[in-house]
Amino acid sequence: MHPAAISAGSAVAFLYLVVFGSIVAFTAYGWLLRSGASSVLVSTYAYVNPAVAVVLGWARAGEAVGGRELAAGAIVVASVGMLVLAREPDEHEAEPLPETVGPYLRRKEAQERHSLPGAPQLADLRRMAP
Repeated sequence: MHPAAISAGSAVAFLYLVVFGSIVAFTAYGWLLRSGASSVLVSTYAYVNPAVAVVLGWARAGEAVGGRELAAGAIVVASVGMLVLAREPDEHEAEPLPETVGPYLRRKEAQERHSLPGAPQLADLRRMAP
């Protein structure tokens, strides 16, 4: 690749991706995590960014957006929505009291058996068990 072959538009797009797509996005990601936001919710930026890129490409650069792109975008948005909704805490499930920790732990352990390997364990609650 020869540097003279790089157009001004390509250079600007690359700088935009470096600054906003990487540096600003990663800084905001870290700040949100430190601020106590849910890691599941914060990580959705990785799924939403491609959709934003397609919309910006269509609006600013005149790129074609057809049925395939719209279907793929709908799948991405639906997937993010399912991911966020599946991870929301159950409003009906209260924090266990010391006398109810045993049944709570058994229920959570049964759920963990169906979860991914390496998922966080309930070590802190085990110390509360009678």
